[in-house]
Amino acid sequence: MPNVIMVKTIEDFTNIWNLPLYHPLIGVYDMRNAQSRVPHNHMYSFNMLLLRSSSGHPFLYGDESYSYRNGSVIAICPYQLAGPLRGYTDEYKPSGRVLIWSNDMFHGTRVSQMYSDYHFFSYRSNTSLDVNDAERSMILTNMDRLDAMLKEHGPDVNIIESAQILSEILDVCMKTFKRQIDTFCREPSGLLSMTEYFLLKYFKGGLAAKLGLLRVSHLARACGLDESYYGTRFHQLTGVYAKEYIQFWMMNAAKIRLASGWADLEAIAKALGFTHPNHFSTFFKSMTGMTPSEYRMNRFRKLRLHRTEAGLELY
Repeated sequence: MPNVIMVKTIEDFTNIWNLPLYHPLIGVYDMRNAQSRVPHNHMYSFNMLLLRSSSGHPFLYGDESYSYRNGSVIAICPYQLAGPLRGYTDEYKPSGRVLIWSNDMFHGTRVSQMYSDYHFFSYRSNTSLDVNDAERSMILTNMDRLDAMLKEHGPDVNIIESAQILSEILDVCMKTFKRQIDTFCREPSGLLSMTEYFLLKYFKGGLAAKLGLLRVSHLARACGLDESYYGTRFHQLTGVYAKEYIQFWMMNAAKIRLASGWADLEAIAKALGFTHPNHFSTFFKSMTGMTPSEYRMNRFRKLRLHRTEAGLELY
């Protein structure tokens, strides 16, 4: 099994790199201030945009490699495997600016739909975004704005204002992605890329309502593998179990639907593959400590408050 470090929270990230924690769900950091460490393979349960200040060797990205250049943007989403292609014993200090955030920060805003809107968060895109000077300047300016807000307000930073800034950064990246489209969107071929491709189709393409709850057997079949072998191989590659991977994305899909409107629980449960709404409610509460209705009401109240404070319209 590869030496994979699972980084579950923003706080875990700051502890690894000896950086200050301003907010439990989002952070902006100049990695020149980070502590030097020996490179390892990582999986994160949050999103990452890294604006590189130097070029470097290609790194491991899922089953294959990811190339990047000086001044480009690297995009990594939750539960993607990334790390060095070979073993290291010497420490190094990373460079560039990094923006990291948990999906839980932005459910109910436009940013919560990012995997539909911003296709560069995918194993199918295995090269960095070559932003031009103007785009790079816009990204840095917005990172600075967000960083200043986090340092001033900490955990009380306004979600709506933060979502607006993040969407501006992601829109710049998407503009670059469209300019480079011919170098992206390769067909998934490895176990991890095929798994991710099927999972996204499962929740966005209506397969859940047709096939029922997402199971390891579905992922194995999509990869043309025996379920037992698939589960073992997935764990060998990533250090986590396929069931944990499924649960993370199922919860993400559930929170998006709950925070995005007033659809009844029966419709949401069916869209996620549950036969009965009470089964969905039991699963959701076991994962969050809240019923789906409690989560939705709490989320709506929080977003309404932040929208009022910001004087902005909710996305």
